[in-house]
Amino acid sequence: MKYPDSFADGADKEDTNKLVYFGPQAEPEPLFMQLPQPVFAPQTGWKCPSCGGANKESYKFCTECGLKRP
Repeated sequence: MKYPDSFADGADKEDTNKLVYFGPQAEPEPLFMQLPQPVFAPQTGWKCPSCGGANKESYKFCTECGLKRP
């Protein structure tokens, strides 16, 4: 590893390996924005007897397994 010219004589090389403590660290900010959980209105529709998938009333087939509405 090549050091800058200020370290050419080797006098300050040992100072580069010391750890510096900056005091207590604050909790880091999240990397993404946390969105509030959506509130869903009660769904009307039918439940598939085969897989239990929830489907809208207007659907003729289950969106999960494709079973025709009974």
